[in-house]
Amino acid sequence: MEVRRRKTVKEPSAGAFEKAKSLVTNIDAFPKIDSDFQKKSKSGGGLAVVTLLFTVFMVSLEIHYFLKSHMEYEYEVNFETSPKIDINIDITVAMPCSSIDADVYDHIGQSSFAGEAFPAIPTVFSLDENQANIFNMLSNSRKRMLSGEYSIEEMLLRRLERNSLSSKPMKGVADMKQDMAPIEVLDACRFNGSLSVNRHSGTLHIILGKQINLGFGGSFHAHVQQPGLRSLNFSHRIDHLSFGPIKIPFVGALDGELKVTKSGMQEYQYRMTVVPVRIQTFGSDAKTYRFSVTEKEKVIDHSQGAHGQPGIFFKYDFASLKIIAKEKREPVLQFFVRLVGIIGGAFSLSNFFFFAFDFITCKGRSDGD
Repeated sequence: MEVRRRKTVKEPSAGAFEKAKSLVTNIDAFPKIDSDFQKKSKSGGGLAVVTLLFTVFMVSLEIHYFLKSHMEYEYEVNFETSPKIDINIDITVAMPCSSIDADVYDHIGQSSFAGEAFPAIPTVFSLDENQANIFNMLSNSRKRMLSGEYSIEEMLLRRLERNSLSSKPMKGVADMKQDMAPIEVLDACRFNGSLSVNRHSGTLHIILGKQINLGFGGSFHAHVQQPGLRSLNFSHRIDHLSFGPIKIPFVGALDGELKVTKSGMQEYQYRMTVVPVRIQTFGSDAKTYRFSVTEKEKVIDHSQGAHGQPGIFFKYDFASLKIIAKEKREPVLQFFVRLVGIIGGAFSLSNFFFFAFDFITCKGRSDGD
């Protein structure tokens, strides 16, 4: 009988484990400079501090940009089929309410009786100090918007973020007045309200005379001058003019407009192109309208060939395109790539400046020796 001995696996000694652990721990793919060959200097330390501060500053800017959203715009054909749209106005004219009236008619021959929608409210054309300050703020906001400092969509986005949605129209400058003026000094007329009109090109005008409703779907404008009215004065102030439902108060392209004339035969024309705008944010979806406008004014003088009619005319038309403004934020992957680029670039530049400074100082010392 043959007896065989089973082979056993030898367990590694403690010394082998320590060697393997030390080998793995000391593995370093990047070469290191021994401390005996390193030389510390004040210039190097100062450059390191500057590099650190610059990196922190750039990273904070990048984080702020990442957290702050922005608007991107798309354009598409407007397939809106709604037959009606609201016109919202708050306009004050420097003439008595008994002498003028507001009216809207479109280019297919239909006229809207605007007497109830745009009630004529006797008021004072001049502004007190409080009203003047408010109106100047409104006018400055419009000028900043027209200059491109900010857009309506950006402003609406911030209002949506603050949940400041409101179904109430904006208060006009005339609403800020607390004390009622005496009847004898009410030298102006304010038209404030909303009117639903056909979605066709049309004209909103404020002219001399009163509109008379015939009662069977028609109306005409009787241009009868008030007895005792010495002269016309179509100086006017626009506190607000917009299209569509007023859900988010904003500054329009004509808000804060003031026109003053000394001629009784002055004609003002505003030509507007209305564009629907859809604003999509991370938490809401709002729809509004904005418009571009060109202004023209002239003094009527038939003897000089300047024909027309004294008054204020707002001619509007609707664009066939729609603007979609979407809230966007930088992708996370792109954000991290930019961060890595900033940090790596900062340290690379610091090394370059350090070697350049060291080369210049070493050369200066060698020249001195």
